[in-house]
Formats: sequence, C-alpha cells, structure tokens
Amino acid sequence: MKLTAYHDERGNIVAVIARPDDAPAAHIDLGRPGLHRTEVESDEFTDQPDPEQLQERLATLMSSQRIEVDGPTARLSAKS
Repeated sequence: MKLTAYHDERGNIVAVIARPDDAPAAHIDLGRPGLHRTEVESDEFTDQPDPEQLQERLATLMSSQRIEVDGPTARLSAKS
C-alpha cells in the first residue's frame, strides 16, 4: 500500500491515508498551515486489512514512525 502522510518540519505525522498501490494519490485539507504532504510506501501494509484493523495499524504507525525526507525520496523511520 502507499501512504499519504501529512507531517510537520520534523517529520512528525499528524494524519495519514492508506491506499492500494494502483489507486490515485489521496488528498485531504487539514486547514493547518506548515504541514507537508508526502507519499511513502510501507511494507507493513501488504495485506488488505478490514477497516477497523487498518485504522488501528495507521494509529500505531503515527505514534511510532516519522517521515524522513532525503532529497526527492521519503521513507518511514522509527521515532527516537
């Protein structure tokens, strides 16, 4: 699955959307200036969980991971 993550300058994720690899990019308007929107892939979401499981997994991802941007690429990394 691909993820659209909304994060601050330090990579702290404030919202995340999961979508199948073949789906178009997702977008939501959070109404908060200063947030960045970054597309990343996640190996943690290889199956098709039911909506409740997906929400739990995304919540866990938001609390344990951050976005790390290195030039034109971005990836998830563990919060330190």
